[in-house]
Amino acid sequence: LNFGETALSGTVTYDTDAEAFGFEGVANAYGVTAYLNGDDTDSLQNVGGEYVYTFTPGTEFTAGANYNLDSEDLNPTATMSFSF
Repeated sequence: LNFGETALSGTVTYDTDAEAFGFEGVANAYGVTAYLNGDDTDSLQNVGGEYVYTFTPGTEFTAGANYNLDSEDLNPTATMSFSF
């Protein structure tokens, strides 16, 4: 779903062998992406976000973090990418 500069999306999967559902919801606005995911036994396992800044075409800086609500692990990331 798009609402001007904001986009919402989601996915639901089912594993027939494990008989388990999984889901993820994603929101994008103004270069920021936020998400949450879980499954049928733990509806909210991870939350996170990311921001991408384009310096010039082919040069991007990305910063983000993932937080696992069960283990309370925070995993920040920062990358600079170049494409030629």
